Amino acid sequence: MKLQVILFVLCITLFSNLAWALDYSVTINSPLSVNAYEGEISNQLSATIKNNAGICDITCDWVTTAGQGTGIKIPHDGGTNTFNFDAKAEGSNGIATSSLIITCKRLTSISCWTEGEQQTSYPYTFRYLWNSDGICTPKKEKCDNYLSFVKDNACSCSPGKECKPNGGRTDLDEKGCQTYCGNKIIEKQYENCNNCQDDIGKCDGTSCIQGSECEGKHCVHNVCDPLPYRVGDSYCDRGVGETCKNSGSDCACEANQRCSNSGVCETFCGNGICETSEQGICKADCKWCGDSICESSESCSSCDIDCGACKKTTKEKELQRNAQNTEKNLTKDIQSTNSSQQTPTHPTIIIFGKSYSTSLIINISVTVTLLLALTLFLKYKYFRSKVRKDDKEKTTEPINNKGNKEHNDLKIPRCGRCNKKLDEDSKFCHHCGHKLN
Repeated sequence: MKLQVILFVLCITLFSNLAWALDYSVTINSPLSVNAYEGEISNQLSATIKNNAGICDITCDWVTTAGQGTGIKIPHDGGTNTFNFDAKAEGSNGIATSSLIITCKRLTSISCWTEGEQQTSYPYTFRYLWNSDGICTPKKEKCDNYLSFVKDNACSCSPGKECKPNGGRTDLDEKGCQTYCGNKIIEKQYENCNNCQDDIGKCDGTSCIQGSECEGKHCVHNVCDPLPYRVGDSYCDRGVGETCKNSGSDCACEANQRCSNSGVCETFCGNGICETSEQGICKADCKWCGDSICESSESCSSCDIDCGACKKTTKEKELQRNAQNTEKNLTKDIQSTNSSQQTPTHPTIIIFGKSYSTSLIINISVTVTLLLALTLFLKYKYFRSKVRKDDKEKTTEPINNKGNKEHNDLKIPRCGRCNKKLDEDSKFCHHCGHKLN
């Protein structure tokens, strides 16, 4: 009786295992959207199988419209296994709806002597990339139909670029857009003033009206230039920075000036012109009393600092100089009279067969008369001074060092005019200038 009870319980247990051996559940881990384009196969989907049986392990296969897989093992008593599966990105307006079919069976063992089998279908939904979805997918779409690419408005070009998928510029982007001449953007790697004046502007040296036309943005006297002034155009545009330093041909300095380091024309010591600011400090240009040079316009009386103090002139030298000046003036008058080419206006006198003008005869007569008068005057002065000297010597009494009068041959010479003491070898009185015999 006890054996029968045991066998009955064992049978009940075996039958219960057979009834619940394929008890499993499937969860699809489908994202709301996948990075797959319309028509492509995506492996971004996954599912998890859970074995709810308490005794038997199971193995499962899966199949979709895009592919299939086999041999997915799940242990018993709540075991799980997650796997990826493929699906087609197809449907309406970028939404894919399909099913994952799972087929599972028991793994044969002592307690699971029969395989069994169960098939279940699980629907799934996800969004995918498609044409006109508002997203530019460069791997499939361009700004226009090109080769295997399709046009999508989301791939339209940004400002400054044009749709040209087969363009030759290296800045062609993934949308099929590139820059172009005429977009008012300077692309110097492709454009220059010769092939694209619309963007670059006119080349330097080209005629212009305003700076916006030129590559350098400066229109200088109707010619394009990179600077606000043009060197060598015969215009000195000082207001915009042209100077004698950066443009010596246009802004040349005056003959008496030179260009400074700051580009300003300035006078300088040594230019041969005495400027007001140089007076008293620039010997190379200016002459002044005190510059240590005795100029022709200076003398001992006007500038003794440079020319030295004047020597005292004796009466005799002064008379000789006056006589010499008189002779020189007379000679000049005679020479000027003889050299005159004008027709005489005065009557002439014939002397010894030669004709002489009355004015010449008169001038000679006056000159001779003056010379005679001067000679008589000098002789008169001479004799007068000699008489005075003789008279003075007669009245002079010798005095010895003690103040007593002694009759000896020692006498002190004195001037016959001013009665001042003289040196023994003096020829002129150094007090009044009187000539001594």
